[in-house]
Amino acid sequence: MKKKATEDILLPWQTDEFKAAWEEWMQFRRERRLPAYVPTGLKRTLTGLVRDAGNDQGIAIAIISQSIEKNWQGLHPLKPTANGIGQGNTAVGKPGTSAARIDRAKNW
Repeated sequence: MKKKATEDILLPWQTDEFKAAWEEWMQFRRERRLPAYVPTGLKRTLTGLVRDAGNDQGIAIAIISQSIEKNWQGLHPLKPTANGIGQGNTAVGKPGTSAARIDRAKNW
């Protein structure tokens, strides 16, 4: 049996959690009968996922979950929640965020 070229592409995180989320994403795409990734497209998808997740595996898994929940064809950055912060994102240290206010209060 001929091996698919996309099977040679290394996932950005080699943990069981990420591999399970990625397999769920691939299963979702098969069930929707979306075209299979070609090697270049798969590399770019994974590169974009790492970038959109800020190189954070937990956020990457949340992006995959969001895309499945929203029935999207592709992976997209987390949508903001009602409080303006993306799901799974923390805005630690940014002015106006809870963490920044707590840090300022500690030094007051």
